[in-house]
Amino acid sequence: MTAEQLEELLGKVTQGEWRVSERGTNTVKGGLGERIAYPDPADLTESEIAANATLIALAPSLACRVLAAEKLVERIDEILDYNR
Repeated sequence: MTAEQLEELLGKVTQGEWRVSERGTNTVKGGLGERIAYPDPADLTESEIAANATLIALAPSLACRVLAAEKLVERIDEILDYNR
C-alpha cells in the first residue's frame, strides 16, 4: 500500500480515537462510542482476544506513525542528496 492509499484509507475510517470498551467485552469503539470491531473469540484465549482488540484500536494511530516516519525518511533522503 502506498502512502497516498494509506492517507486516503485513514480519511475514510471512523474518526476519533479508537479504544477498547471498558466493560471487558473487547469491543473496539470509535470516538463517539460507535462499534468498530468485536474480535471473534472462537478458539482464542482471553489474552489473545484482548491483545487483538488492543491492536485493532491502535491501527489508526500506528498508520499515522508510519506515514510520519515515511515523510521523515523522504526528508532525510533529500537532505543527504542535497549535501552530495
